[in-house]
Formats: sequence, C-alpha cells, structure tokens
Amino acid sequence: MKKQPFFYLVIFASLVAAAAFTGCSEAKTGADNNIPVPPITVEEPPLGDRIPMIMVDGTLYYDTGRESTLQHTCGTMDGEVTSKVDQSQVPTEDNQSNFGTGFGYQYGAEGTIEVYMNEKWFVFESREDTAGEAAGSQKKLPDL
Repeated sequence: MKKQPFFYLVIFASLVAAAAFTGCSEAKTGADNNIPVPPITVEEPPLGDRIPMIMVDGTLYYDTGRESTLQHTCGTMDGEVTSKVDQSQVPTEDNQSNFGTGFGYQYGAEGTIEVYMNEKWFVFESREDTAGEAAGSQKKLPDL
C-alpha cells in the first residue's frame, strides 16, 4: 500500500516540474527576434458637423429644426451673420455662425433668435450648454 502514495507523489512532482519549465521561459518580443513592431498610435475620431449655431450678444443659439410660425412684418433685421467658422466648430464671436454668412436675424420669443434663410425663418434657441460641446453637437441640418 505504500507504493500508491509514493506513485502519486512522483506524478505530482513531475507535473509541477513540467509547469515550472514551460512557464519560466522568456517571451520573445519584436526587439529580441528582429521582427518589426509598428508603433501604437491613438487617434482622435474625426469631428463631424455640429448642429448649426449662431452667437449673438455672447450667447450661442442652436438650430431647433423648426420653421417660425410668427408673422415677421417689421422687415427690419436686428442683426446679420457677418463671419463663420467651419461646420465642425463652435462660433466664438458675436454675429458668427457655423453655417454661413449674410443671413439676417431677428430676436424672437424669449431665448430665441429667428434666422432668415432661403426665404424662410428658422428658430434658433439658447441653451444652458453655451460651450457647444454636448447638446446636439453632432447633428447636421439637412441641406436647404
């Protein structure tokens, strides 16, 4: 009966030795075996077009996608978009947009600007997120 425990001890010692020999070998890297290893680069995803925005009096107004229902009878513009930034950027100056120049606007209901484009009035609204980084930042207005 003493042979059985000895037999199991020999088997166990052999398994431990085999595991030790296979687990202790050094891993080959590209530098050790002359295999070229390309550098790892992390790229920022490309920024898409942002929702159309206009800055007036230090406040960003975002396109709502709605056409105005108000009757604009006075005909006098309160201002005009005079400069623009790329569609992927946020306007940083007054009377600047990320959708073009030459568009007149009028102050609308509280917190809104109405922009005259292509013979229609479009509603833009201010939001608490005036940095332009979150709310709707990757939405594109359909071509008019």
